[in-house]
Amino acid sequence: GSRLDIAMVDGALRRTIDTIWNAKTNVLYFCSAGKDRTGVVSAILLHKSGMSREYIVADYMKTASNLKAFLESYAREHPGIRLDVIMPHERYMEEFLAWLGAQKIWSAQAARCHPPAGIRVPIPYEAIGTRISPS
Repeated sequence: GSRLDIAMVDGALRRTIDTIWNAKTNVLYFCSAGKDRTGVVSAILLHKSGMSREYIVADYMKTASNLKAFLESYAREHPGIRLDVIMPHERYMEEFLAWLGAQKIWSAQAARCHPPAGIRVPIPYEAIGTRISPS
């Protein structure tokens, strides 16, 4: 949930954002799910690029449909795991963005610039061509 997302904003994550934002070439970042640390990185980059809250939440929620079968299977295999907790929810990203906005960091206004040449935001999923299923 959003508390976990907020806890992820540490020195390592700040360095990750700064590295991606200031890269001289394109950067590809990924993980097996894309909803936790990678989802937070994506949300911060979109926020910093000046994208709307609505766009960022909608982008995050694509993860829910992309991962639904995988997370359902994972929850079945791990009876102590609650599916309603591990599934992405709009409210998680809304709460994270509210917190992020209150921090006055990583915003389009704080950046005072457009994304560097290596940042291509947003990249529609359709542009990727094929989706990779988590295994």
